[in-house]
Amino acid sequence: MSVCKLSLFGVLLASATLLSAAADAQSVTIQSGTTSGNQVLANPGDVGIIESGGTIDAITDGIDAVSMDDDAQFLENRAGGLISQSGNLAAGILSNGLDANILNSGSILTTGDASYAIITLKDRAYVDNGAEIESQGPAAAGIVSGADDAVIKNSGSIRVTGIAASGVILDGLDGSFENSGSIETIDATSSGILVNKAGTIITNSGRIISPLLNTSEAIGIGANNVTLNLLAGTAVQGSINVFGNGGAVNIGKGLNTALTFNLFNPVFLDTGGNPFATNGGLL
Repeated sequence: MSVCKLSLFGVLLASATLLSAAADAQSVTIQSGTTSGNQVLANPGDVGIIESGGTIDAITDGIDAVSMDDDAQFLENRAGGLISQSGNLAAGILSNGLDANILNSGSILTTGDASYAIITLKDRAYVDNGAEIESQGPAAAGIVSGADDAVIKNSGSIRVTGIAASGVILDGLDGSFENSGSIETIDATSSGILVNKAGTIITNSGRIISPLLNTSEAIGIGANNVTLNLLAGTAVQGSINVFGNGGAVNIGKGLNTALTFNLFNPVFLDTGGNPFATNGGLL
């Protein structure tokens, strides 16, 4: 059975409208050896840098560690940098502007009910995680893309712990997600990747690990016209549940693994000429 979840927009928008504990700021740099509280990028084009050895440590419910409040902002958490958020209904990074650019080469750790490492709420966001994301708590999430035409990449590690937690949630139209790293969920009713909007393209050559429970899934596709590309290197533990119509599953050359599908509507399947066998939902 597929995991059924409501859109997170209600929770996300509530979080986005809360006041930040920090005063209005422009571009900010957290230097090595410095620990700071909540940070706000308030103006178009602002830049935030967390240097190696720099830390942002936020502990208040509903207050995001970093708030990106306008368009065309850039945030980089460099290798050795840390963004930590310990609070309910709060994010490590929340972007509420168009054309956000977020790079993570350090660590982002969140703990609390409905805690999220990275959230983007406006169109054309670019998020690239090359290091460590960990979120702990009921309904927690690693990366949430909440608007259209987003480009999300993961070559690092995303690990989420908690009932109804998700590694990556794609909640915008016509976005793309590339995973060459690792996504792992630990508890029941969890999803490694959850797709809620049409036109999304997922390309995977990494690991997606979810519990072997009927209430959990490695990949859940609840939207129409979603393309899933599974390339060589793909390792999936858990089911791939496809509810949408008009989608496609493309199996790349060199992929030799067992995949468990639950297909509730017809999809186009292309194995690239590779031989395959089916047994129930096992491909």
